[in-house]
Amino acid sequence: MSVLITAASHAEAYKLERILQLPEVIFADYQELPHLASSGRKFIKIPAGNSASYAHEILDLALNRGIDRIFPLYADEILPLAESRQLFQEYGISVIVPSVLWIKAQEQVPHTQTAHLLIMEMGKSIAGNLPKDTCIEEIHSVGP
Repeated sequence: MSVLITAASHAEAYKLERILQLPEVIFADYQELPHLASSGRKFIKIPAGNSASYAHEILDLALNRGIDRIFPLYADEILPLAESRQLFQEYGISVIVPSVLWIKAQEQVPHTQTAHLLIMEMGKSIAGNLPKDTCIEEIHSVGP
């Protein structure tokens, strides 16, 4: 099975690939990437995250390409995929995003730039580290 990492036009996608050290990675972006076509990596074009049918198009792509985990890196992709997480799970596809409740809570918090990368799946850190003295609240929700 393959992993999909979005935002292929940004360095963070390749940083995540190096951290995860996965054998089969497909990169995706809504922007054209002709300069990366000869890199030996797999690239596909996807719709922008603010597209009304974004989650359904990504699900279709994942099913057709044998993708079992999705790491969305654009901010406008995260909420639509979090809201559709249950649908993806029914097909055996993990979408690595926070809960909808956590995302909506963050809308109230002023954002600052950070150089820390932390990827968690099923409550366990799979890449990166929390900055010292950081606490992540556990938010339980019922449903997607």
